[in-house]
Amino acid sequence: MGDNLNIQATIGPNQIFVSFDRSNGGVGFGSLAPDGSLHPAYPFAVDGWMVLGALPSGAFMQPSREEAALSTDLMHNTAFAGNGWNCQTFPLPVNTPCPRPTFALKTNEGDLYLYEPYEYPGTGRTINAGFFFADLGTFAHTLPSNIYASSSLATSGPMAYHAFVIADVKLGQQVLKAAKVLFTFVSNSANVQRLSGTDPNAYINKQGTAKVALMTGSKTLNATFSANQIYVYFTPATNSLGFGSNTGGRGYPLSLATGGCLCYGGIFTGYGVTDIIDHPANAPQYTPEVPTLITDLRNATALGDNAFSCHPFDPSFQTGCSNLTSPPKLTTNNGAFYIYEPYTWVNSTPHPVSLNGALFWSSFN
Repeated sequence: MGDNLNIQATIGPNQIFVSFDRSNGGVGFGSLAPDGSLHPAYPFAVDGWMVLGALPSGAFMQPSREEAALSTDLMHNTAFAGNGWNCQTFPLPVNTPCPRPTFALKTNEGDLYLYEPYEYPGTGRTINAGFFFADLGTFAHTLPSNIYASSSLATSGPMAYHAFVIADVKLGQQVLKAAKVLFTFVSNSANVQRLSGTDPNAYINKQGTAKVALMTGSKTLNATFSANQIYVYFTPATNSLGFGSNTGGRGYPLSLATGGCLCYGGIFTGYGVTDIIDHPANAPQYTPEVPTLITDLRNATALGDNAFSCHPFDPSFQTGCSNLTSPPKLTTNNGAFYIYEPYTWVNSTPHPVSLNGALFWSSFN
């Protein structure tokens, strides 16, 4: 999907399986190759801190109650965010990029190949972001419908910014746990301005209409934020971007920032792009596709990173959020809106650090 192209295909039978590796911490869609071999991370799998925190081996983190309660048996509702893999060779040896796929998945629209372009080869790991959901029941849709909006080939003009996260929310009198939350800010590339301060590559867009779509099971809620509350920003010097607010600052309702550790499961494309902007000499450490995601909020991009819904917010490494129970109120046409940060590493200093991940993308209408 993209560039006004939206293709839906059905994968043929006896090719795909779903699995959860409770020993190593991974979940996703695997495939059976023509030679009979199993490929657990192809076409897509997710691993990282959020997955680990739900397993007994993650007990050292003292995960938050909701994090520890995430189901890992593939028989109950659950949701995970983390690093997204599309690699037939798994696990990858250190310093080895994912090789091109050697077999196709057969679909009713032709052969399907998936590639893994966003990597930090020095770790032999993907830095892409991904999500895995298990939803009990039969639903026509399991994600907010406007998440599938295709983009145009334009390079300026009307555009929309989006951010997606799994979180607890309250809208009016309704509380949704582990909701799929989609923020949208409809604006124009001409409204982007440099953000005052010491970061020469920081940008902000304050002129637009902000909306939120919430979904859990078959229940969907939509709301439009009152004017002049929400803005979109990007500050490479602090490795953060997302949806800020005049009430809650840059960490609320949703910031994507490198607030966890830069280690196993802690590097995403958001960090890679800011690292390249702040330290151009580091660009060769990444696969060539990563620099193409660099943004000034005037171009189409897609970036993942750790998810924070926090006030006050300090994006410095390992800082965490000091107030997880009383988020600021935002107003909408459907009542007051609050978003929480339920999936955390409690045993971190000085405050609990988010284990969650989020995706931010911009596209021209």
